[in-house]
Amino acid sequence: MITKGKLASEGIRDICAKLSALSDTTRMRIIEALVNDTDDVGVCVGGLVEALGIDQPKISHHLAALRSAGLVTSERCGRHIFYRPAWQYSSGGHFLAGQRPGRAAFKMDGLSIVLDFDEAVR
Repeated sequence: MITKGKLASEGIRDICAKLSALSDTTRMRIIEALVNDTDDVGVCVGGLVEALGIDQPKISHHLAALRSAGLVTSERCGRHIFYRPAWQYSSGGHFLAGQRPGRAAFKMDGLSIVLDFDEAVR
C-alpha cells in the first residue's frame, strides 16, 4: 500500500525547481562564485563575467533562472545589480548559511542539500 508522503505537492515542486536550477554547470559555477565571494555587497554581473569568462547575456539568463528558483537574491545599487546566495539572507530560517567559504547548505521541507565546492571534482 502506498501512503501519502510528508512533503506536500507544493514542497515537492519547490524542491524540483531548485534542483533543476542547480543541474546546470554554468549555474553551479555562478553559485560557487557567489558562495566564495567575501564582500558584503555581493557580486555584479560584470564581476561574474570577468570571473567565469562567460558573456553577459548568458550570465544574466542564468541569474534569472537562479533568482526564479529562489537561490539568489538581487539588490540594485545605482546602475549595478548585486547578487548573493538567497540562503544567507532568508529571515525565515528556511535556508542555512554555509559554515565556511566554499560551502553552502539549504533545507527545504526536511530535505537538506549541501554544496561543498572545495570537495567538488572539476
